[in-house]
Amino acid sequence: MGNVIITGSNRGIGRAVLEKFAVNKWNIWAHTRVKNTEFEAYVSRLASENHIWIKPVYFQLGDEEQIKKGVKEIFFDKEEIHALINNAGIGHYETFQRTSMQKAKELFDINFFAPYLISQLVLRKMILQKGGAIVNMSSIAAIDVNEGDSVYGAAKAALNLWTKDLAAEVGRFGIRVNSVAPGPVDTELLKDNHLKKLTPSSLTEKSAMGRIADVREVANIVYFLSTNEASYINGEVIRVDGGRK
Repeated sequence: MGNVIITGSNRGIGRAVLEKFAVNKWNIWAHTRVKNTEFEAYVSRLASENHIWIKPVYFQLGDEEQIKKGVKEIFFDKEEIHALINNAGIGHYETFQRTSMQKAKELFDINFFAPYLISQLVLRKMILQKGGAIVNMSSIAAIDVNEGDSVYGAAKAALNLWTKDLAAEVGRFGIRVNSVAPGPVDTELLKDNHLKKLTPSSLTEKSAMGRIADVREVANIVYFLSTNEASYINGEVIRVDGGRK
């Protein structure tokens, strides 16, 4: 079907996105931060089962030189890149006054500047190809007002506006850029210490469906936006939140 780069593909939404593309016969560059033998064995099995290739790529999202080296490694394969999924990111749930400048910069580095740089590099190839799709992983924290989301939400809001502006720039090259903004999703992120203040009831009470999302429900939207089925969807931020009350 095509070739796709997926960042943060070793767990949570990223792994669900990886599996969605694999079963639909896409070849994949699967990014993770560090070399992981368990993950390599997993993607090897997944590739064999679906008769595709999956190539692990390793780099830290907070390191500009590592990002450039990782993308250069992808370019060495001399394959077309039909889709880029900027999935990787970090969460944070804390009041503004208790969020240090160091943490704020980390949130912007990984949640905004990393996808910014990766896209800037990959777009060189997509423009030459005259086509491609970029899907950025945002959050409803970038849209709705919630105490404790001020810095994380600001980083994701920057991602959303950049998504829209970039879509306006590159649409003439046949390239589409969209964001997916999930509500609470059943991932390890919800178990992280920085989210310990969020109880199960607080996560579900605002959803019209009374539950949090499964990772596959988010992956389905990411995949759709990457395909020709979404050929006229561009510059959008798609909420996946079960209907907010």
